[in-house]
Amino acid sequence: MAGSVLIVEGNPHGHRLGYVRLVARRAMERGLTPHVLTSHRTPEAPEWAVHLSEIVGQLTVHQTTSPRDLAEVAAAARRVGAVRTVIPDADGFLRQVVRSGWRGPGRLSLLVMRPDAEPRRNRLLSTAARLTKRALMSLARRRRGVDEFALRSPLRTRSEGLVRWVPDPVEIDREAIAALELPLPLREFSGAEWVGVFGYVDERKNLSVVADAVERAGLGLLVAGIISPEAERRAAPLLARLRENGRFLWFPGPLEDAFFDALINRADCVVAAHSNEGPSGIVARAAVLGRPLVLAGASSLRQDAACLPAQAVWVPLTAPALAEALARSVRAPRSFEPPVADAVEFADALLSGGGR
Repeated sequence: MAGSVLIVEGNPHGHRLGYVRLVARRAMERGLTPHVLTSHRTPEAPEWAVHLSEIVGQLTVHQTTSPRDLAEVAAAARRVGAVRTVIPDADGFLRQVVRSGWRGPGRLSLLVMRPDAEPRRNRLLSTAARLTKRALMSLARRRRGVDEFALRSPLRTRSEGLVRWVPDPVEIDREAIAALELPLPLREFSGAEWVGVFGYVDERKNLSVVADAVERAGLGLLVAGIISPEAERRAAPLLARLRENGRFLWFPGPLEDAFFDALINRADCVVAAHSNEGPSGIVARAAVLGRPLVLAGASSLRQDAACLPAQAVWVPLTAPALAEALARSVRAPRSFEPPVADAVEFADALLSGGGR
């Protein structure tokens, strides 16, 4: 297979640029020339260097003021002669694809990252949003030249209708983790038991509830990643008390993958307490690294816990329930076998139109 592949991503936040790296690197292994279409601001974001520094010299980067405009994407694909255009965060493109179809060269791969839609406060509105999302997905995948995929947790399979599911990829460099020395604060508190919260921590990840639970359980809270201003404001009094007692450590993101994974690997327990549905890349990484997990809130997390009965537990999203589960989990025996999540399978599906 020869030719060019165009990868479209204008949002640097979260692990989206990690998806770009996986697809671009796999494209080169398959003899394709990778091009990236992005916004003018994205290469200036710290996440750009974190995720793409190892391959950026092998990419041709195209910048536009309209990376979310399907017509602009099609025009860029024509300019580079793309045999495949990949949009790793395609939720915002579904209506455009339904309305106008794909008018670029070759085929278009859409990855729907949130196939179950974002939850609403009202149950009826949540149901309506989910049905609307599935209707858009159904119509989009019928358009000529379009291959559509939905992201699923790598911890479980899904087979609803005609949806083609791909696992959220997990790529762990264990040699790099082993070579890293833990930062001084963690060495100083080497005897403490740490509960880890990782990634982009906004109000949907309920940091204040987690901090309350950690304080109740008499544990330490380790945060690695960006904390949104609103989440930090809500949790500030609890975080201050934990810090005063030497039980709060924060490593602001974005962080290099190996260092980020080393911090996950150091946590005695990883907690994910989410108000929103959908696959969690952090839960998947922690599971593959073999860390005990306490999950709370979202039904999708409850399903993940059911797939990892020896490794994870799900509880209601309350501080008392979390505190009890955390106290048990930091002392849990570690006899489970971590799952495997294949990054190559993910990239090959988007590049070839396969999937299951």
